[in-house]
Amino acid sequence: MDRTNHALADTILSEERIQLNALLPGDERDANNVWMSEFRAPVTNCVPLLNRVNLGEVYCQVMMHQHYGKLTEQLRAIEDVEKQKEFKLEKLDFVTPSGVFKYRREEKLVRHSGLLCIDIDAKENPDATRDLEGLKQHLLDDQDLIHDLIHVSPRGNGLKDYVRIDICNFSHLDNFKALRYYYKTMHGLVIDEACKDIVRACFLCHDPHAYVSPQICPF
Repeated sequence: MDRTNHALADTILSEERIQLNALLPGDERDANNVWMSEFRAPVTNCVPLLNRVNLGEVYCQVMMHQHYGKLTEQLRAIEDVEKQKEFKLEKLDFVTPSGVFKYRREEKLVRHSGLLCIDIDAKENPDATRDLEGLKQHLLDDQDLIHDLIHVSPRGNGLKDYVRIDICNFSHLDNFKALRYYYKTMHGLVIDEACKDIVRACFLCHDPHAYVSPQICPF
C-alpha cells in the first residue's frame, strides 16, 4: 500500500502535474476563477445558496470579524467537546471547497474547483498543532505544494489547508491518497480521512491571520 501511494504521490505531485491544476478544456488556471458552493447552517442542509463563491470571497468572510467573529468566540468558549461539535454543526455556515454543486451529493457536482481542503486536527497531530502559526509557516515553506488558503479551524485546534490538485489527470480520491502519503512522509502529519469526500463541508469561522495566495484578489 505504501509503495503504491508513494508512486501515486510522485506522479501527481510532480512539478509538471501540479501546475496543471484545475485546468479544464479551454480554461486557463486563474486562482480568482476557482469556485465553490456555499451553504447556510445547519450541516444537514444540502441546498446551496444561489450564488457560488470564489476563494477571495471565502477569505474575506474568514478575515472579517462581522461575518463569523461572534460565532467563533461562542464556539470556543464552550468547554464540553461534544457540545462544541453540536454548536459547530448547527450554527456555522459552510462551503464545499472541492467544487460547485446543485445539491450536496457527489453525483450533483457541477464543476470541480481543483482544490482539496486538508484538515490537520489536534486529535491526530497533538504536537504539531500546539503552534498553529508555526505549522502554517512550515507548510507554506514547502515549495512542492500550492496553498491557496490556510486558516485556523472553527474550534481553534487545527488548520484548514486549501491545496491545489490535478483533477484533469487523476481522480479526487487518488489526489487525496497522494496528499495523505505526502503529508505523512514529508511533514509527519496525519490528515483527516474524511477529506477524501468530494462533498466534504468546510465550516466558516473567523481567523484574522488567515493566509491567502498572492494570486488571489479578495477585494
